[in-house]
Formats: sequence, C-alpha cells, structure tokens
Amino acid sequence: MNYFITSREDIKTSAIELAQVKRLQIFDYLHQPAKIVTMYYNFAHLDAENKLGTSGRVINLFQFYQRLPYHMDPNFDQPLIKQILNVPGYQVKGNQAERYGKVRIRVNQDNNRLYYVDYLDQYGFTDRRDYYDCGCKTYTEFFEDRARLVCRQYYDQSGAVKITYHYRGGQGNVPVLTLIQLVDQNRELQFDNQDEFRAYFLDQLVADDPDALLINDRSDVTLAAFRLMRTSPRRYQVFHSAFTQDGQSNSEISPIYQPISKMLIQGQLTGLISSTKREAMDASRRFNTNMSFDLLVTFLDQGQLEKRIPDAQR
Repeated sequence: MNYFITSREDIKTSAIELAQVKRLQIFDYLHQPAKIVTMYYNFAHLDAENKLGTSGRVINLFQFYQRLPYHMDPNFDQPLIKQILNVPGYQVKGNQAERYGKVRIRVNQDNNRLYYVDYLDQYGFTDRRDYYDCGCKTYTEFFEDRARLVCRQYYDQSGAVKITYHYRGGQGNVPVLTLIQLVDQNRELQFDNQDEFRAYFLDQLVADDPDALLINDRSDVTLAAFRLMRTSPRRYQVFHSAFTQDGQSNSEISPIYQPISKMLIQGQLTGLISSTKREAMDASRRFNTNMSFDLLVTFLDQGQLEKRIPDAQR
C-alpha cells in the first residue's frame, strides 16, 4: 500500500491536500493501491471526504484507535441531548440545565449537530467539556481554575479511555503537553510527545505490509516521526514549496529540511519528491542523493486531455 501523509482534510481545502487527491487519481489510473493518512483530529472528516471524493480512502490516527460507530443522521443527536440534560434535581431550560438557578450543564451545537457539552461547577467554572462526533462522545477535556487544559481523554467504541493527553502549566497560561498514554493490545504505552506517538502509529500501520511506502506531504507533522520509527518501510519527503529559505536553489536550506541529509544516510528516509524535474535535480545536488524524483501534482483523464477549447475562450 502507498500512504500519503498529511495533517487533515478540510472543507476549505489547501493546495497540499488537493495535490494528494490528484495523486490518488494518478495511482488509481496506474492501478496502484493508495490511501491518505491524517494525523490531526478533524471534526469535519465526513464532509471533507465527501467533498474530495476520498470516502473510505482516509486513515486517521485517532480513528485508527477509537473506532467509533458514527451516526450519520443528525436527528440521532436530539434524544442524546435530552438524555445529557435530564439530571435529577436539575431544571432544563433550552439547551442547558440549571441547579439552584445556576447553569451547570450547557449543550453547544454546530450545524444542528451536537458539538460539545460544558459541565460547570458551583462557582461558574467550566471543569469538564465533552466533545461529540457524529453522535459519539469522542473526547473529554478537563480544566483547572484558570481555565487551562489539564487533561484530554479520547474514548473507544465501548466508552473506555483509549488515549490520554496530559498537560502542565506553561508560560502565558498556555498548557504544555507532557505525556501521552495509549491503551493498546492490553498494554498501557507512554509517549513523551506527538512525534513518538505518530511513529508508533506508523509502525503499526505498515507492520504487516512489506510493500508499504510512505509519502510525507507535511514535513512539520511527520518528518520527525520518520526518525523515530522502528520499522524500515520506504519513506519519501515531498517538497511542496522551495526547500531553501529564500527560494533560490543555492541558498540556505530551511530549518525543517536540514535533517534530511543525515536521515538519508541513516536510512530513516528513502528519497525525495519534487514537483518539477529541475527542482528534483537541485534537491539531488543539495541533499547529496540519487534518490530524488519528480512527480506530477495534477491529473487529467483522457477525456480532459482530448478536449479542445477555442483560443478565444481560453
């Protein structure tokens, strides 16, 4: 399987994700199996996949472990909201429940779907927030007294905690991620950062696939994870923009790409992919590798190729 890695697919789709879709069409035309891998949590995953035509072709890190039974019908949410608000001793008023005249539960919706539920304490602080995805409780955030995030728990299809993100206070009241825990295969695993977690996920993704090939389209998301993988599938980094700081081929290489030469030597990266032959040649020279290739970033089917448009209408 060929895997194209990115952060997430959005409704307002960026050029990189559009390029992935076009590449998917190229691979389909060549009868080569391919899927898109996304690393961020994305509430708009179903709408984005429907828009881009990638339904059934996307593997998300969180969905890989959660396996939630999504409910497509938005009407499913209304009985769920009533159930959430129906707490003994509480008075329901619209989309919130009160106790002794104070709001203790507040339901928030987005596009008529249940989005998240706030649970407030007696002093009016939000202590907990449950997020919902297509009728499923997907994760919970817990806050301290300055509204700073302390913990985020992701649930599996049975409602058990599958993934936990732990945070501690940082400068400017900004929480700092300090630990990630994953319950997997009857073990509790710990990761110090996102890169370690993503590397573990990618190792699992390719574990039983000797022909696996990873194409990374988002250097800031996955390039560091490539260095931490314990398996050795073929791994390629794509340049969607200039790999130097000012766009000139002989200028200083951008900081995000500076580890590439060492990664190529150590076998943590197989090769490089550019959009043009000229850039592929420049990358080969600058990173001292003969594994630098150009790959088209668009796709036209035969009907489009044969279409003739008068010059006056172009």
